[in-house]
Amino acid sequence: MGVELVKVAIISDMHVGPSRTFGGITRCLGEYAVDLGREFVKRVNDEMRPQFVVQLGDMISHRSLEGDIVWLKEGLRLLRAIEAPVYHVMGNHDQVCFSEYGLQSLFGVDDLYYSINVEGVHFIFLFSRITVPPHSHAIIPEEQLDWLTDDLEKTELPAIVFMHHSLADQDLGGNFWFAESPEECLVDNRRRVRSVLAESGKVLAIVNGHLHWNRVDMHDGLPYISVQSLVENVNNDGTPAGAYTLLEVDRNTMVLKVFGADRFRYAHTRETMDG
Repeated sequence: MGVELVKVAIISDMHVGPSRTFGGITRCLGEYAVDLGREFVKRVNDEMRPQFVVQLGDMISHRSLEGDIVWLKEGLRLLRAIEAPVYHVMGNHDQVCFSEYGLQSLFGVDDLYYSINVEGVHFIFLFSRITVPPHSHAIIPEEQLDWLTDDLEKTELPAIVFMHHSLADQDLGGNFWFAESPEECLVDNRRRVRSVLAESGKVLAIVNGHLHWNRVDMHDGLPYISVQSLVENVNNDGTPAGAYTLLEVDRNTMVLKVFGADRFRYAHTRETMDG
């Protein structure tokens, strides 16, 4: 089965709205999100020209229901200018003031987890549900795990998984946001989810946001990749990262590049599934 090169543009943790201070430092520079979002849209349309775009969650920083609606609609308006399909993952901040039904309505989607096939590659979008707002204890619910198992059984294609929270067991030392609270960035039932992904033999990589850094952790030969936020103050100088990602994937190989002030590159190849 032939597989063409698929190009996917990714934007994560836009946090459209007021900037946020944490630990005495303004590190989430949401006030720049709209301008940086416009730059991303222009690059997607003029240079990258991907088959589709993924918005990887935390489009907003929660404040209030009324404010969140305004900022979320502003973020969606920005991304509607993209000349390619845009697929959305829900982040923890997106969930604080909205029910799951409300998110479906605002984003115009039938489901918060789903999969698509593009040019011979299977792409899975998972919904990590928070159980203690605004961050703590994200899970992949049982019904979604059943769906994921069935979805992977049915496909014969190599798969890439997108989600907001991380499934990796990782050393969080040096992470500004989560070094002291790992339960706020890792999926509670991550080991079980990882076993489903590994046992399928079809997954090439898992890509998430949320941690506001670039990082790769390996489990069972699979790379679990975190990508940088659009608006993280990475150098503590008040300048946002302006980070966005290009993922290029075919049947057995993927190359991921993060652009902006916190550049990163990762390539991964696996043995062919046909062998």
